[in-house]
Amino acid sequence: GAPSAGDTDPNGDTDLAGRPAVGRWAGADGVTSSGVLPVAVLAVRITHAAEGHEGPIGRTITRQHQAAIELLVKRLRPADRASKVGQDDFMLYLPALGYDDAVAFAYGLVADFAAAQQASSFLAATVTVALTVTRRRPLPQDELRQAVDWAITQNAPVVTIEG
Repeated sequence: GAPSAGDTDPNGDTDLAGRPAVGRWAGADGVTSSGVLPVAVLAVRITHAAEGHEGPIGRTITRQHQAAIELLVKRLRPADRASKVGQDDFMLYLPALGYDDAVAFAYGLVADFAAAQQASSFLAATVTVALTVTRRRPLPQDELRQAVDWAITQNAPVVTIEG
């Protein structure tokens, strides 16, 4: 069957949908795809709202996380990639997407999660996004993760960093 979200190949070089080559794009091994094309990179953190004092448990939390991932990848184009890099942290790689379109994409994610929360309390989650559009390799993933941390302290849904 089709790979489920989060499956990886033995080399760990697949995205959430099981598509290959995330590591090569990121320049993680010092090897990148041919040429140095600009790529929009978005660090995304999903923050789940706790229900009660202990939050949801068991299958409910698993289903909520799966629904959040599905909402996250819904906007991706065929060439885009998404990787889970932490419990609720993701990196999205959007090749050939300009700065304005990347910012619009990020705000679209924020709106998608807000609309999902309005439609059903089941997916009570928000997203915080830090993004850049860069030709730099390796991609500035650590800087983006730090920017997400900072954005959360500022209650800012979307922040940008210099590529």
